[in-house]
Amino acid sequence: MEVKLSKKFKIGEIEHITGLSAKIIRRYEETGMLSKSNRNTSGYRVYNENDLLFFKILAKMKSVNLSEKTIKLFLRENRDSNFQGIETGGEVYLNILKELESKSDALGAIKKIIKG
Repeated sequence: MEVKLSKKFKIGEIEHITGLSAKIIRRYEETGMLSKSNRNTSGYRVYNENDLLFFKILAKMKSVNLSEKTIKLFLRENRDSNFQGIETGGEVYLNILKELESKSDALGAIKKIIKG
């Protein structure tokens, strides 16, 4: 039987892939939003592919300026399932859709003002 090894990422690689700073990455670990990272033999943090997915989602949520409260609730609600089936609902997911719709409406209004 072949054992597939999961790729491991150092914090700098997570920064490069997601655009998140090491400070933000550490904060989410320290606040318990993400399990404590493993350490390699040199003592550096290493993250797995599920952690990378967590940070990719976090980066996208931050890029559209979702509230910190919404981000934390969403990530807490979905991290244990590795974000499988999130589109099937959940109150937090629906709140995110409403928040994004509100932001979209506001952007549309700004666009109208600018165009005159």
